[in-house]
Amino acid sequence: MKSFLLASIVVSGTVLFAHHLRDEPFVAEVIDSIRPDQPRPDFVWPPKLDEPYPDLNLVDQTGNLTRLSDFKGQVILVEPIGLPCAACQAFCGGHQVGGFRGVEPQPGLPSIKESARLYGKFDLSDERIVKVYLLLYGMDMRAPTPSDARAWADHFGMDRSKNEIVLTGLPSMMGDQSFAMIPGVHLVDRNFILCVDSAGRSDQTHDLYRDLLPRARALHDGSSNPHRRFVVVDK
Repeated sequence: MKSFLLASIVVSGTVLFAHHLRDEPFVAEVIDSIRPDQPRPDFVWPPKLDEPYPDLNLVDQTGNLTRLSDFKGQVILVEPIGLPCAACQAFCGGHQVGGFRGVEPQPGLPSIKESARLYGKFDLSDERIVKVYLLLYGMDMRAPTPSDARAWADHFGMDRSKNEIVLTGLPSMMGDQSFAMIPGVHLVDRNFILCVDSAGRSDQTHDLYRDLLPRARALHDGSSNPHRRFVVVDK
């Protein structure tokens, strides 16, 4: 039964991060199986709004360690990802290149690149903007591997030399808080502060289209106070 449920989750993708599945025994078992004696990162996780972003130091799609603070001074977009998440695959361009490992991208959901042009009025392909795709869950709902990062980058055409960085999350980063922030996007300003948080399936602090993407454009243009908070608009 357990293997059947896993196969169903991996194939369907669209239901993996639905609210009610958090209470399924197998999903809960995977999330709760992270042992306290596993290797810990040298940064504090998860991120907190209006505080410096965790200084991630993780293996990227090229097999090398990348430290996020090396990009301090630039605008950084961080997308927390679960590989079987249909919305994550749509955000990354699944409707243009096809789903990753058989997952059908969420219907009607444009990629972040498309949304940046439409709602933020900027081109996400601009190499001055750092795009970070943070893999937190693999296809089996366990920690991703460096080979997962390579495969994800290859499938979606993410070029490390163009500041399109796919990072391999650690087992110790998994848990309820990481699970709850998928799918979504974090905006990190030039002072390395998490200034806009649109991550999560519901009850986001900020809206991706009305808050985060316009603010990313303003930060990129240098026309916004990096510490100004958005007023949350009722959806």
